[in-house]
Amino acid sequence: GQGTTFRFRIESTVADSDRAASDETSASAESVVNFASIDDDCGPDCPCRRVLIVDDTPQNVDLVQRILGKMELEYAVAVNGKEAVEIAQKDGPFGLILMDMKMPVMDGYEATRQLRALGVTTPIIGVTAQAMEGDGKLCLDAGCDRYITKPLKLDEFVKVLREYTESPNARQQVS
Repeated sequence: GQGTTFRFRIESTVADSDRAASDETSASAESVVNFASIDDDCGPDCPCRRVLIVDDTPQNVDLVQRILGKMELEYAVAVNGKEAVEIAQKDGPFGLILMDMKMPVMDGYEATRQLRALGVTTPIIGVTAQAMEGDGKLCLDAGCDRYITKPLKLDEFVKVLREYTESPNARQQVS
């Protein structure tokens, strides 16, 4: 069927730690995204519809929360890797973990390694402002299933989210 089309503009400033990796000092995205076309095969209580957001930058968390809310996905938030490991163990399972790779206390690389060592098979997407050659390999070597770079491109980000959350057979390895 055909769902509702939402048009919105999201403007935010790039955090100081991200400025070095990006020539832009502010990011804005304007895109038409059909959030209502979520596949309901999974059901509203399925773990595949739960996302763990791991990021220490409030603006990034707010942006991702708004997108997940529009997609009618549940989420939990951790502000560092140590907290992410604790939440994944205590409040899991999740269908997807969005892991910022550069955070205080414990970075995303170490958190991902610890989650994998604990047997967590939930897909983990590394989110990095580092677009240097080899940074993607570092994410994958740590145990991420894939990585995306900041600033997020809204249409691509929503497409990736859908790959992992629309149905129980869409790469779901919920632990």
